[in-house]
Amino acid sequence: MSKLRFDLDPDVVLPIEIRKPNLTLVKRALSSQSVDLPPGAYWVTLQLPSGDSELLPEEFRRKYVTLGAESQIVSFTTAPATPTRVRGIDLRAKRLPIATMIGSPLDSLNWNEIDWKELQQKILGDDIQVNVFQGNLLQGNIMQIEPPSTVTKIERHPGETAMARYAIRAHGRLRYAQIIRPNAPALNIALPISDQSGCEIALIPQRDQTITYDIDLANKDADALLQFYERGDLGSMTTLTRQDAQISEKLLQEKTLDPIGACVGAYTLLFLGELDRLHNWTQNLFNWFAWLPDGVVILAEHQARQGNHLTALETLLHLNERGLPIFTAGFSYALDRLRGYVRAESENIPARKLLKQLQSYAIHTDFDKPFVTFTGTDPRNPGDRRTERTTQTPLRVFISSVSNDFWVERKEIAEWLEIFGINAILAENSPADPRPPNIVYENLIDQCDLFVGLYGTNYGDDSMPDGTISWIEAEYNMALRLDKPVLAYFEIAKPEDTQLVSLRERIRRQRTPRFFVNRRELIKNVVKDVLAYINEHR
Repeated sequence: MSKLRFDLDPDVVLPIEIRKPNLTLVKRALSSQSVDLPPGAYWVTLQLPSGDSELLPEEFRRKYVTLGAESQIVSFTTAPATPTRVRGIDLRAKRLPIATMIGSPLDSLNWNEIDWKELQQKILGDDIQVNVFQGNLLQGNIMQIEPPSTVTKIERHPGETAMARYAIRAHGRLRYAQIIRPNAPALNIALPISDQSGCEIALIPQRDQTITYDIDLANKDADALLQFYERGDLGSMTTLTRQDAQISEKLLQEKTLDPIGACVGAYTLLFLGELDRLHNWTQNLFNWFAWLPDGVVILAEHQARQGNHLTALETLLHLNERGLPIFTAGFSYALDRLRGYVRAESENIPARKLLKQLQSYAIHTDFDKPFVTFTGTDPRNPGDRRTERTTQTPLRVFISSVSNDFWVERKEIAEWLEIFGINAILAENSPADPRPPNIVYENLIDQCDLFVGLYGTNYGDDSMPDGTISWIEAEYNMALRLDKPVLAYFEIAKPEDTQLVSLRERIRRQRTPRFFVNRRELIKNVVKDVLAYINEHR
């Protein structure tokens, strides 16, 4: 056997994949490890947290190695012009080049003569404003503080691009950055900072005049692990967590050095189900950082998975005194657990009140972001005026499918929508009514804000009174007749029933449907699309 070692610049631990020339996977390892391999030829690939490895030059991310009897070192370099992290930034999009804004190519600039304040204004425009708030949103005691100083950074990859970067100092209080953007809702972002570590937030202008943002954690191991977590890259997460380095466990163990990094480690271990490796550190994270809401959620989730649900509920109620979680993963855990506990113990007033508060933020939250991000000019009133309708008139979504198909998925979709204060209407749950079923269903659809149709390979046996079409087609016709917006989802498998084929083709002509293979993915897409539609059109 021979040893293969890795040299990576910058000094951050990343997963490595080793494959045979036919691309059969041989081993996953970390860049900090050495690997024993039989002599032979191998492809060695660096796994980047951003998932955009294919955008890097071949020599930076993939090496072909012929291993002999002697040990060998494989060197990777990301190069100054090749960032390893691009969370929140689409490298494929064309961003504003520096030369366009200042009339000069990068190489001809005299850096000592640049007016950074003027350049920042040119990068972001006059209409962009950054505010910072501090406090507990759940208790409403929040105040605006001085925004951080701005440093403008110029990148050379891809091409000549620009961003305005804000350095957020370490601070042991909950803080939110608010981005005021033209022709778009104000965006509020929970900042991952503590007394031990700050972070950086970058604003990046796009050619379509929109502004995207990115947040860098101070702890590079936590930053890389968080990106793998966001992408759901189970292979890389497992490599980072279960190999000798045990990065997730190490981050949690070193919570006194960096409680934000400890949260990343804990959420990863929860995601992977590695409960034994959480030890009693989740209790310490809760006890030692009285300001940290994610310490509440992590401990409660750990307790719940051990079967201690009464204790977990008591722990979750501490969110009221600490505030919204910083991490979206924690926000999701809290919502899901509280929903279940309130159903089991409906008379628990504190739990019901807390769930209602979280739901008021959830409906305006972007759950694709790593840190809790919601809209609203006033952070205490998420979504501004749209929240008033949510609290006074619950939104209603009619979910249509063949009665004996998608019943598990429809139930779970309904439960998720309930978290966001949205009532999902399922025909089989409607109360007894003496009127004909077609009149009852049309009335239900008429009362809804949105119609969702789930179509598999079954047209349905139950037919309308006229005996010509099934209920799923009749309900779709009702939605069109009542001028209801329609979201349609088709299973990728081709149906054999000619009536269903005809209905699918008709819906494809009249609407823009989505297709699915995995029904678990269907649940996620429906919930995400319903929230996006409601936030955009209400």
